[in-house]
Order: sequence, then C-alpha cells, then structure tokens
Amino acid sequence: MKQLGDDYVAPEFRQHLLKNGIRLHVQTTRKFKTTTVNLFLHQNLNNENATRDALLSYILRRGSETAPTTQILAQKLEELYGASLRTDVFKMGERHLLSLRLDLVGERFLVQPDGLLRRGLDLFQDVLTRPVTEKGVFRQDYLDQEKDTLRRTIEGLINDKGQYALTRCVEEMCRGEPYATFRYGRREDIEPISAADLFRYYQGLLQANPIDVFVVGDLDFQTAADLLEETLRFPREGGREIPAGAAEKEVTEVKRVMDREDVNQGKLILGYRTNIPYSDPDLFGLVVYNGILGAFPHSKLFLNVREKASLAYYAVSRLETTKGLLFISSGIESSNYQRALDIIEEQVADMAAGRISQEEYDNTQKALISQLKEEEDSPGRRILSYLEGLINDRPLSTEEEIRGIIGVTREDVIRVAGRIKPDTIYFLNSSQRVGEMR
Repeated sequence: MKQLGDDYVAPEFRQHLLKNGIRLHVQTTRKFKTTTVNLFLHQNLNNENATRDALLSYILRRGSETAPTTQILAQKLEELYGASLRTDVFKMGERHLLSLRLDLVGERFLVQPDGLLRRGLDLFQDVLTRPVTEKGVFRQDYLDQEKDTLRRTIEGLINDKGQYALTRCVEEMCRGEPYATFRYGRREDIEPISAADLFRYYQGLLQANPIDVFVVGDLDFQTAADLLEETLRFPREGGREIPAGAAEKEVTEVKRVMDREDVNQGKLILGYRTNIPYSDPDLFGLVVYNGILGAFPHSKLFLNVREKASLAYYAVSRLETTKGLLFISSGIESSNYQRALDIIEEQVADMAAGRISQEEYDNTQKALISQLKEEEDSPGRRILSYLEGLINDRPLSTEEEIRGIIGVTREDVIRVAGRIKPDTIYFLNSSQRVGEMR
C-alpha cells in the first residue's frame, strides 16, 4: 500500500468572508506561472434556470461598460499580457453553477508588474457587475445573437453521440428529478426570454444567490483578501439557500430505453444509484470501487469488455458523487449489444461478490493517488474538486483525499458494491433490431 512521502505538502485553501457575503478561498502556491481567479454563482437546477444561466454566460462574455464589444474586451485582455476570461455553466448535484474565470500571468514573472492583478480584477468586476446594457437592460442585438448561439449549442449535442447518449440516459434515469436537466437548458425555453427578464434574473443572482470566489497563485492570503474586498464590493442581500440535492433513491425496476439515430457505433450506457452521499464514510470506498471497475486501463471493464472480448471501442465508468450516481459507458457494434451487456453486468456482479484481485486493488490505489497529485498541477481541476466538497459541507484537501484512499480496504470496496443498484440501461443505435432488451 502506497504511503504519503514525507516531502509531500498539499497547499490549502484559506477562507475569508467578504463584507457583502461572498465567500473567498485562496490557495497560495509558487507552483504555477499564472494567477487564476474563478467565481461561481450558485442556482437551483431546473430547465428554466439552466437556460437563463447559459444565456447569461454568453451575454457576460460579450463585454462590459468599459469594453462594450468583444473586440475591445479582447484588446484589454491582450494588454494584460494575454490574459484570458471565460464563462461557462455546469451542474454539480442538483444545483447549477455559472462560472467566470480569469487567468493572468504571475506578477513575479514580469519585470514591471504595474499592478497587473489589480487591473485584471477591475476588468473581471466590470464584466461581472457592469455588463453592456441599453435602456437599462441587456442589449437586444446581443441577446438575439446569443440566443442563436445557445440554440445551436443545444441542437449540436446530437453531433457528439457519446455525450448525447449519456445526456439521454440521465434524462430517463432522473426523470422528475432536477438532475435530469441538461446543463445548457432546453431549446424551447430560449425564445420567451426577453432582455428585461434576463436582466432582472441576473440582478437577482448577484444580489441573493451564494457566490464563491477562488484565487490560486503566488500571492499572500491578505493581499488577495484585500484586493477582492476592494474590487467585488457591490451590495448584496444574500440569504438564498441552494440545496445540494438528494443522493439516495430506491430503485423498484430497471428502466430500459433504446433510441435510434444515424450512428456508426452504438452507445451503451448503464446508470446506477450508489446510494452513497458525499458525506458518507464510504465515499472513498466508492472512489476505489469505481477505479477498480472502470476508471483506468487496468480496470475490469477495459480488460474484459474491450481487450479480452473485443466487444467495445471503449468501456469506462465514472461517478457523480454529489448526486450519488455511477455511469458505465461503452461504444459497441449494435450486433454485440447483448454480449457486451452481459459482460459488463458480470463485472459489476464480480465486484459485489468480492472477486477483486490484490493486483487490481493495489494498481487502483496507486492510480488514484497519482491522479490526485496530478490534480494539484491544474488550478481548475483543484478548484472544482474543492468546490464539490464545499457544496456537500465536506471540503477536503488533496492530502485528506489521498489519506482517505489509502485507508480503503478490500472489505470496504465489497461493502460499497453491495449498496450500488442498477437503475437504467440506455442504448443508442442505428439498427432496426438488436434483439429484445432485457
């Protein structure tokens, strides 16, 4: 079993509550040549909110009062030594998050920093709190253009057949639950949104919804706290609670869903309920379980479905730990549907029966620890990992996560396997017949 080296030190996030209620998290490190500032606006997950959040993320990146066009905004970013400013939306459990991220070159790499971070934060704040408006609401031409962009994004999902299949599986598996919502919302919800409606929605988010800001880079904690206190000083009421959502659900019957599209390769997705919330003591056992099952090239799915049986172009598993879901994804020939399904289900059954070799267990622990250490080399990945802990009232340092993985036994993994229940079998294929789904 791999132990932590004496020289391993995981940089920690330190917290500070700004006067307007924004939660600041600062990681001081000399590891990166950049400074990353990432803000997250939290919202309840549903179709209407997801659509408005996605549209808002497109509108915000069009510019600000001081940079009212994308060309001027790009010029200002270039003047900040090629800084980047990005927006996006995603879901974590049953909440939706709008992200605004700024990446700047670290000031210690500049001969004349000239207040680079402060200037970058001023632009960041402008984009967030002073977007381009006309007659007190969002510009109509910008809104119309971004509606078209969002519409194409949603319609374009079908072009990524793997992602489309996973999205459809989630829709069917979580029907009636907020998690069924696509992160960009629905096409039919776009058109009714007016410039005035979206602007009022935007103002409500800033005033009342939870906001987390992460800063990662070579700057001391107090400097970061003072700078963010000065730049993100807009008034807020706060107080709106956003629940993480339910992570447990009893399954009474396995759903079986088949869609037909023009695909060269069938997409088989199996959805499971882990019934293990993020706060559960079995969280790390679940992570190791997933690693043994299908997260790595040495995992059961890869070796038995792809390598030995040659039935799949890929066969992997992944977790959604906030919602308590596990998905197995594979790309197969339609004629191999039943054989592939049988072998996949056999691997899941082997896990529950405790048929786990010492080699599988050891290789998975090593791979997970290596993965966590690599996460420390990516500000974005580390921020998202820590954010998930915050959402679930269990923020974890990398060192705590590694120690959690090290502490998992084979008995823990077997116990976890007994808690996981199949929910949905989804198959996307182009054949008229693949046999009866059972």
